[in-house]
Amino acid sequence: METLNRVINLFPSYSDAYLAWGQIHINNHNYEEAIKDFKFALTIMPNKLVGYLGLGDVYKLNGNLKKALKQYNKAITDPHQEFIARYKRGRVLYTLKSYKDAELDFKYILSLAP
Repeated sequence: METLNRVINLFPSYSDAYLAWGQIHINNHNYEEAIKDFKFALTIMPNKLVGYLGLGDVYKLNGNLKKALKQYNKAITDPHQEFIARYKRGRVLYTLKSYKDAELDFKYILSLAP
């Protein structure tokens, strides 16, 4: 934690540090702080869509599945995050009883496997 604070002090525009803080806050069940960090990371690097995965995770843990779904939908547009975003979105859709939509995500993921 001290290291992350030092990194942020030296490089306040380093979005990965805020993403890391967000994950730490999730692990400590400090969801409001996690949301702030993920949102701030996205303001620094709007094209680094992994921040949307973090936001989706926080909203899911808070029980706000519709907000989580919106964040996972944004993350899917990043080819580097698409696989995990579709998986997480599929899980949320399944929980929301949108079984056909969840099935589409899971089938898509399976189609990517060699």
